[in-house]
Amino acid sequence: MCFHDLHNARGTGFNGPDPISFPDIAAWSLLNGTRLKAWELSAIRALDNQLLYGQRVTATDGKASLFADLKRMAMKNKRRQGKLTNG
Repeated sequence: MCFHDLHNARGTGFNGPDPISFPDIAAWSLLNGTRLKAWELSAIRALDNQLLYGQRVTATDGKASLFADLKRMAMKNKRRQGKLTNG
């Protein structure tokens, strides 16, 4: 829901949609009384980057690529927290 809210509230400049900024995320978090975890912040940034700068591919390829990126980020976060020992 966070990404959806932030995406719908984003500004637009001369080159198209503006990236979701850290102050935007902080404001959303404060207004909603939600403290985001590090991996959630990373996921929001990854989704935003994929949306703004990602390759223009078919919907299926784009979803597969995005979900693979998010899965890698989640695995990396779990490893960092010591919850996973193998990849």
